[in-house]
Amino acid sequence: MSDVIRLAAEFVDIPSVSGEEQCFAERVAVECERMGCVVTRQEAAPSRFNLYASKTRSPRVIFCSHLDTVPPFFGARLQKEILYGRGACDAKGIIAAQLTAGKKLFDEGVEDIAFLYLVGEEVDHIGARKALELGIKVPYLVIGEPTELKMARGSKGIVKCSIQTAGRKAHSAYPERGESAVLK
Repeated sequence: MSDVIRLAAEFVDIPSVSGEEQCFAERVAVECERMGCVVTRQEAAPSRFNLYASKTRSPRVIFCSHLDTVPPFFGARLQKEILYGRGACDAKGIIAAQLTAGKKLFDEGVEDIAFLYLVGEEVDHIGARKALELGIKVPYLVIGEPTELKMARGSKGIVKCSIQTAGRKAHSAYPERGESAVLK
């Protein structure tokens, strides 16, 4: 069994349903500290914290994912080189892959990377909102989220706004008599 599968299986065996991420977060923190990172625990809510881990004050790349999983919890099972269990193909498998890659980069002397792991992604995004207060700015953010093995490029965030517009209603048989508020 590879190091990444072994670590992922260990992670999968730790329950971390949304709201109950603390034990898993502590285990991930231990792994980051073993690599020589300074770990910051950022409280997002009582007994719920984000993890930020780095060896440098100004990383160029942050590896990011979430610590929580959806219910119900079920542990790891390896069958024909495939790992099953809650979070195996999402948060926990991804975090294991990111940490394993990070360790290899550190071993090669690359130290301008960091890790950011958030609580609440599956429910309320409380960790992502709180992480904004860290004020971290990097050129590259690698977000671990399954995408059917297809590279996705984009940005993470949310924009809220209110839009008001007016129009004149008309029957669909006579659209020329109306004025669309939606098209504006």
